[in-house]
Amino acid sequence: MLADISKAKKMREIVKKELEDVPKGNAPQNELRMFYAPMRLHSLGRKAENVKTKEEVFKECVEKIREYYPNFIPECRGDFLKTDLCGCSSLQSNRKTYKEVNKE
Repeated sequence: MLADISKAKKMREIVKKELEDVPKGNAPQNELRMFYAPMRLHSLGRKAENVKTKEEVFKECVEKIREYYPNFIPECRGDFLKTDLCGCSSLQSNRKTYKEVNKE
């Protein structure tokens, strides 16, 4: 039982560290963080149906957010930049941010 508690604590620490690269922000950005944490914990757990990388979980979360906020571009740093979904990615530099779109 102590091993399970230790593993759960380690998983939470991993997710907390990963969330440092997904800053808090506007409503969709915060929803992204809210979706990411439990989905990533699930992907790390022993009952995970299929193992996913943090980038795969991040991409899945962004796609879910975009169902409600189609112009959402997440703010992110670190390895999440490799997903080409972040507003700070050079490939996305010509896209408007959520705030810019909603000002119009």
